[in-house]
Amino acid sequence: MHVTFSKERNVLVNKKIAILGGGSGIGLGIARECLLEGAEVLICARNRAKLETIVEETGSDKLHCLDWDISDVKGISSKLEAALAIMKDIDVFFNCAGVSDYAGSHAYTEEMYDYIVDINTKGLFFLCLAEGEYLQKRNKGGKIINITSACGDIPGFDPYTISKWGANCMTKGLARRLISDRIIVNGIAPGEVPTNITAHLQSHINDNNQFTPLHGSGRFTMVKEVAKLAVYLASDDSNNIVGEIIKIDGLSIPPD
Repeated sequence: MHVTFSKERNVLVNKKIAILGGGSGIGLGIARECLLEGAEVLICARNRAKLETIVEETGSDKLHCLDWDISDVKGISSKLEAALAIMKDIDVFFNCAGVSDYAGSHAYTEEMYDYIVDINTKGLFFLCLAEGEYLQKRNKGGKIINITSACGDIPGFDPYTISKWGANCMTKGLARRLISDRIIVNGIAPGEVPTNITAHLQSHINDNNQFTPLHGSGRFTMVKEVAKLAVYLASDDSNNIVGEIIKIDGLSIPPD
C-alpha cells in the first residue's frame, strides 16, 4: 500500500523548535521534517551518544542535541536552561518522549506502572508546566504540542492507556490555561505506528508491509504522516487550532 506526501514548503523558516523524545521514532521523524521545512531544531533524549551520532549523520548546522531525561522532574529547570543556552530562544516545544509495555496484564507490577506513568504523565505534566512558564515570561506567544495516543479516549485497564488519558486531559487543560498569553497547545494522537517503542510492531517498520486490522483504513500510521501533521501544527497556518487532540489513526478499532 503506497503512501504519498506533499512537497516541503519552508513553512518553519525562522522557527526554533525543541523536541523532547527526539532521538528516535516519532520524535526523530518530526525533527527531520522540521529541518526540511527550514526550522532550527534541538533534539533531546536520554542517550547523548545516540543524539550526537544523529546530529553528525544529518550534517546540518541547524540540528543540535541535549541529553534530557524527562522522568527526572527536579532536573527539568536546569535542562531547560541548557536548552536555551544552545538555542537562545524556543518558539515550539514538541513533547514526544514516551514509553510503553505490551507484556500482558499478567506482568503488571507497581514498578511497571511507575515507570510508564512517571514518563508519560508525571514527567509530561511538569515538563509542560516549565515550558508554559518559559513561554509566558518570553511574552511572544509560542506553541506546545504533545504526542499522546489514539488510545487516550478508549477505555482500557493498563498503565499505558491510563497514562495517555492523563496526557490528553492535561493537553486540553493547559490549552485553556495559556491561550490568553497567545500560547497555543494541541496534541497529536497517533494510532498504531511502527517505532522502536512498539516492540510488537517491529516487523512492520518496513514501509512495504503496512497492513493492520486495528485500523479501519487497513494500514498502520507511518511516522512521516505524524511528522507532516506536526509541521502543520507548528506552523502559522494552524494558529487558530487550540486545545485539540488530533487523531491520526485510520479510525482505530477498539478492542473487544
